[in-house]
Amino acid sequence: MLYLLGAEYAQIGLMDRAREHMQGAIEMAPALHTARFQLGLLLITQALPDQALEVLAPFKSLGDQHMFFHLRAGLEHLVRDEFDLCKVSLVKGMQLNEASPEFNSALNGDIQKLLNALPQAGGGNDGEPEPAVEAGFAMSAYNRGGNTH
Repeated sequence: MLYLLGAEYAQIGLMDRAREHMQGAIEMAPALHTARFQLGLLLITQALPDQALEVLAPFKSLGDQHMFFHLRAGLEHLVRDEFDLCKVSLVKGMQLNEASPEFNSALNGDIQKLLNALPQAGGGNDGEPEPAVEAGFAMSAYNRGGNTH
């Protein structure tokens, strides 16, 4: 319930409240991976990369057959402006999500939005991410009931 409320706050632009509620959700249910991922993404969009990486760190222990292992790696690469590696990791995470019996299509939609906002290899948008990577854009997984873990 807290993560849904956090997502709603993000949708209406109350990012501090969104962050507070999402943090509460993962404290109450650490295995709620979608909430953890979305909190990490929210922190990145708020220019808090160190906090985001801390929130995402538990995904490292999931192993490379888990989608959130790769999605975390993608966001770590994003923080370091390693866009090609970011894309590879995010795509792998999406593929593992698609193969999962608990497939979360809304999450893949959010990741695709992020991929679309990244600079294209060899130019395209002058190496700068599109302004579409803004706080709250990736919260549709919550609003559609996505709670993959």
